[in-house]
Amino acid sequence: MLTELKDPERLRGLLAENPPVTAMLHYTLFCRGPEPAEPFQLVLTDDPGDPSCVLVTGWSSFFYARETEKLDLALAYLDSPAYRELVEKALEDDPEGREHLLDCYRFAGLEERFCERLVKVGEPVHWTRCWVHYWGSPPPREPTVPLSPLSPEHAGLVEAHWEFGGHDEGSIAYIRRRIESGPTLAYYDEGGEPVAWCITHGSGSLGHVYTRRAYRRQGLALEITYGMVRAVLAGGWLPHAHIKQDNEPSLALARRA
Repeated sequence: MLTELKDPERLRGLLAENPPVTAMLHYTLFCRGPEPAEPFQLVLTDDPGDPSCVLVTGWSSFFYARETEKLDLALAYLDSPAYRELVEKALEDDPEGREHLLDCYRFAGLEERFCERLVKVGEPVHWTRCWVHYWGSPPPREPTVPLSPLSPEHAGLVEAHWEFGGHDEGSIAYIRRRIESGPTLAYYDEGGEPVAWCITHGSGSLGHVYTRRAYRRQGLALEITYGMVRAVLAGGWLPHAHIKQDNEPSLALARRA
């Protein structure tokens, strides 16, 4: 049985056992500012005095445990009347949002061993397999090209090139919040338009790296990556990126960086 944890500081030891895997949880608990779009954030654990697992709920669920079987506790909570009541109360005016959270489990950055556990206990699973790349060394050099942050007015441009974007107002609003809330960097052309950029996801991971076709093969993505790694390190969390296993251009960029 999971219970609410009022003092997330007790989780630092558990999360420190595997920093790349727990980077999203660390950012969500200790580095992310208030997210106005989150309906709620609840932190639960098996033992508030000596936690061995943690579940953080919101639009996505983040989970980590020493023992794979502890995932069953998270599933039991997400299936409980208490969780349904929480969602229905928080989203009483948003039936689409309620359905989004209640029609299936929605985990972000879940280790493959936990996905395999879902299959073992008979849950239908659809996952996007990713590699986690992280910066585990001193800060990189400063970028060699002039870079500046994006502005909220660029949200539509960034969203239009987002593979997982819905290309609607909700999706654009998410990008706008990320531009307003987290570090961003872009290279601008002579007319003042961004032609290459990177932002962070709501989980703190680097993402949305994109260079317009006419400006590719100039090393801009690498320079922006270095700049973003420096910004994230200054913000106090581990620079990391979840990259689809079939996204060879992004994997090549991560390896090169």
